Order: sequence, then structure tokens, then C-alpha cells
Amino acid sequence: MKKKTENRSLYAIIGIFLLALGLYFVSENIIVRTGFYQLHFGSYSLPGLIVVPFIVGVILMFVYPDKFISKIAICLGLLIIFASVIAGTTFIFRSTSLFNYLLMLIGIFGGVGLLIRFYLTRAK
Repeated sequence: MKKKTENRSLYAIIGIFLLALGLYFVSENIIVRTGFYQLHFGSYSLPGLIVVPFIVGVILMFVYPDKFISKIAICLGLLIIFASVIAGTTFIFRSTSLFNYLLMLIGIFGGVGLLIRFYLTRAK
């Protein structure tokens, strides 16, 4: 009786393809919205205070152009603005049919399963 040979590289190719296809369909169904994160103190919202450290840094840059503290204040202000945009990002999953959702999951987890199978058979 002839032993059946396995084509391990086929598992990797199909696994990568399924994983990429599943992730693509998931990313097509996600809506990304972003904006400035607003500081909240109790029921008060203070959206304009995010840019205050940057404004102080710009003022310091014009008053003391050679001082290192002005450059630090500007960098800190930009970092706070960048962090507030990231903190204000929301991801919304768009409505889709159950069939499409199951195809996404099968693509992602089937691809991961085939890649795990490839790595486990490679170790033997």
C-alpha cells in the first residue's frame, strides 16, 4: 500500500490566503471615526484645553527661541494632541448578514488553523 504524501506548503499558501481574505472582509465592514478627545470634569466638557500645552510651547518658542524648554513644551503639546486623536477614535461594525459574518470568521480562523497545521507538521 502506497503512503499518501502531504503537501505542507499548500497549507501555508491556502492559510495565508484565507486569513488575508477574512481580514479584508472584516476591515471592509468596520467604520472608523475620529476626532479630538474631550476632557471631562464631571458633567463639564472642555474640548479646547487639549491644545493649551501646544499654545504655551509656541509662545515660549517666540519668547525664548534658544531655550530647550520651549522645544519640550511644543513636543509635549503635539504628543497630547496626537494622543487625544487616538483616544477619540471609534470603531463601528457595520450591519451585515449572518452568512457574511460567518464567512469572515471561517476565513480568519480557518486560515489560522491551516497555518498552525503547517507549523506543526513542519516540526516533525
